[in-house]
Order: sequence, then structure tokens, then C-alpha cells
Amino acid sequence: MTQEADFDVTTFFRELRALDETFVAQKLKKPDRVQMLINACISQGVNTGRRIVGVLAKLGFNEVHVRTVLAKGIRRKPEWPEWGKGTDGVYFAPEQPPVTL
Repeated sequence: MTQEADFDVTTFFRELRALDETFVAQKLKKPDRVQMLINACISQGVNTGRRIVGVLAKLGFNEVHVRTVLAKGIRRKPEWPEWGKGTDGVYFAPEQPPVTL
């Protein structure tokens, strides 16, 4: 997945599943869930199209749907929650803005 030596794949998938369960409980629509999970992947260093699609497919999402959301979210100068894509094929996302209550 990522090049980090301390990257724990099991923990990564457990946390993504828990995050998605939270989104389901909040009754988020599937495209919104995919968008947020893509951002979660990018933030953890899972930042190529193949890896992002593969991870979300393992969580039960349709690969074509994930690719579509991934492509639609690309911006030249992304603002949260969209992302960008470098010429090397690596996706990047801006920092999530602070939440104010």
C-alpha cells in the first residue's frame, strides 16, 4: 500500500470499515461515502488510483463507481473535499478545514 514502514494494513482496513459504518449510520449516500473514503485513503498514503480503487473494492464498493467518483473529484487547485492528481499519477488532498460548532 504505502511506503511507510509502520503502516498497519489490518488497522487501516478496520478504521476504514468503522468510518464507513459511521457514514451509513448518518445515512450518507454512497457517492458521498466513497468521496470521504477516498480522502481517508489519500490521507493515509494510499494515493494511486489502482490502490484507492482496490481498497474500496475490498470494502464492497463497485470499482467502476469508485473510479468515476475518483475522476470527478480531481481539481487543478483542490479545495476540501476534492483532490488533485500529479503528473506522476499520485493523488493529493488539501488539509481538511477545522470544524467549528
